[in-house]
Amino acid sequence: MSVAGSECPEALDRAARALTVEFATSTPGSGVGYLLLHRARPAHFALAHVWDGVDLIQSYWTSTLDRPAELRPHRAGAVGCVWELEVLAFESAQWAASCEASDRSDRYLGTHL
Repeated sequence: MSVAGSECPEALDRAARALTVEFATSTPGSGVGYLLLHRARPAHFALAHVWDGVDLIQSYWTSTLDRPAELRPHRAGAVGCVWELEVLAFESAQWAASCEASDRSDRYLGTHL
């Protein structure tokens, strides 16, 4: 997601994907989740999530607008900004809807916002 008239830079995407792979492989859970990139007005944000049963495990990074690849941990306890919460709510609803299915990963990954 991004501020109107802008896009998330490729450098942010590459850096966030590398951190997400590291996060997801070191996190207990299903290995199923999502990455949200956000080019906001004050900075870039990357939120990686992995589902562990009914729990959502998150890692949250930020970088300055002029150095998108230099991601660092975002402040402890932060969940997301008001714009990001819409995506988290959608993903939560999709996981809950597919949680009891035998093919829950496929069902969850087959639905997009």
